[in-house]
Amino acid sequence: MFLLKPKGGMYREFIGIMAIAKPKDNSLYHSLLPEQLSMPEEASVLLFIADYLKVVPWPIRLVPWRMSRYQEGAVSLKVNYLGEDAWFCLTLPVSSWLSMAMGRYLLGFPKYIADEISLEETNGGWCGRVKHSGALKLQLEFESGISRDLAPWEQKILNNEAFFIDPFLLLYPAERGPKINKVWFDEYTPPRMSPELGMVRIRIDSKDPWAGLFDTNITYPGMYNYFVGASSLVSELFNEG
Repeated sequence: MFLLKPKGGMYREFIGIMAIAKPKDNSLYHSLLPEQLSMPEEASVLLFIADYLKVVPWPIRLVPWRMSRYQEGAVSLKVNYLGEDAWFCLTLPVSSWLSMAMGRYLLGFPKYIADEISLEETNGGWCGRVKHSGALKLQLEFESGISRDLAPWEQKILNNEAFFIDPFLLLYPAERGPKINKVWFDEYTPPRMSPELGMVRIRIDSKDPWAGLFDTNITYPGMYNYFVGASSLVSELFNEG
């Protein structure tokens, strides 16, 4: 087991918006999964853009740099592995070289450094954007208030106040495998969270292989959250898929 655990927890404060989506195309969804992972009972996609406002130094004996505020976005698919549901991360653009290096090479997150990641309050909501190589890779526009009845699986996810629910499963080495790394957040202290439910409009780069999963003409249920606490990453590596 590998732990990213500076004393007292690594992640102390962040804000973020997330959306959950039922895929338009289950065959495309299935094609995006590595052979080690199975379709879940309810296919669903998790998207988020987060701004990590306070990140404490990582162990200096191992890495001669200090973590600082950074931003990231993600697109992940719900999967099943060894009878457990988890999120398989397809892409994870970040704004920090150190976050990219640690997450990609130590844990297997498919991270790359984007040209620009922003998360800004708007009139009545929040808007997060990821831009890279002249393209808008991901945009999430959050407005407060649920405007339709939620399906049971949507309600189950949004009833959980935590921004990150269920562990992440990653190919290790990143994007190649064949190993599977399970990564989750371990809480040092009970966090203080301020979740706000709402609807999210998704825009995504049409050139990305997962773009066909989403309908950009509708809104999806989601959440804005403000987290204060002390959490760190823990991982467990499986040698065989």
